[in-house]
Amino acid sequence: MKRLLFSLCFVSSFIYAQKETVFDKSISVENFKSLDLHIENITLDVRKSKDEKVHLDFKLELDNFSKKEKEEFINQIKLEQNTFNDKLSFTIKSKEEIAKRQMFPDERITGGDLSKLLHSTMKKYVKFNSERKTKKGIIIGHNGFFEEYAEYYILKEKLAKSKKVKYLKSFFTIYIPENLLYNLTIKAKECRFNFGELELKNLNLFTDGGYLNISKLTKSKITCWNGAVFLGEVDSSIIVGRSTTNILIGGIANSNLIAEYTKVEIGEVGEYNDIKDFNSKIYLYNFIDHFKKFNFKGEYSEIHFYEPEKEYTMVCRGHDATYFFNTDTIVSQTSNTCKKSKMMERKRKNDKEFSGDIQFDIVHTKFYYPTEVKINKK
Repeated sequence: MKRLLFSLCFVSSFIYAQKETVFDKSISVENFKSLDLHIENITLDVRKSKDEKVHLDFKLELDNFSKKEKEEFINQIKLEQNTFNDKLSFTIKSKEEIAKRQMFPDERITGGDLSKLLHSTMKKYVKFNSERKTKKGIIIGHNGFFEEYAEYYILKEKLAKSKKVKYLKSFFTIYIPENLLYNLTIKAKECRFNFGELELKNLNLFTDGGYLNISKLTKSKITCWNGAVFLGEVDSSIIVGRSTTNILIGGIANSNLIAEYTKVEIGEVGEYNDIKDFNSKIYLYNFIDHFKKFNFKGEYSEIHFYEPEKEYTMVCRGHDATYFFNTDTIVSQTSNTCKKSKMMERKRKNDKEFSGDIQFDIVHTKFYYPTEVKINKK
């Protein structure tokens, strides 16, 4: 009898694979013109609302957590709502970092189907990371990795159940009406944002750490420190990356990009773009047929430049730069006075269709350029 009683108490103290509501809240926003979000340690899907309300739908699935552990985990997630004139704001913070899927302890995988999937995905990622990319290739490749991660989560959940360890699944979604989506400010720390297929306008977003997934961005400003960013299409926007693992952009036009200690890959450079950089790796894979004007100013940069298919002009000014042309290496003369001069020039050939002008202002820079051009060796 005692053994049976102990078993019943043990089983009843754990909650298995059922969704627990963290927040389920709807707010009418007819009188508001802008929305501010302050988010910390949250994985969040952002979607368009079907009505004139903001909906917070936050649920957790906690497997092999005791009732007490479940309550403690849920209670450490805090929500605060404020209004000021026509502005609505939410502060949502978790003391514990909440991923989409999470195993406790999150041990290293050494065998089985999950290990094989991880190995296969990493091989694809290394190949994808080393190739010259296109806008379409970046978008398709990025979406493909998302599909493989979905399979990864399924296998990881099976592993967690077989080992009878704690496993968390988060389902955190905020639904925002269109008028507020176009007047949205986000300040985040260690968050993962997925905006799906939304076309975002007038977004002002700052994040320290975490990950951003945005399909289309217009007339916006994105600032990311110490994280990773995917942007499918960017137009008329400002992108800032500092100590960012990777900014992966499908296509960009009419925009400014500012980078520092960051890796930036651009599948397609559109018209009228400016880049300012310090000590980053910049990959310019392709230019549209009529990009018109492109400016780059950098120090200690590493530039991987693939020339446009149509005719173009280019001038590189600066000092202390090293140019790599296939197997040839040319080192520009060191400047003792830090005076900039013309180091490289490509002139227009009048018999071909003209696509645009490129200006590089660079110092202490490595420039990879697999084409023969006229070099100023003075």
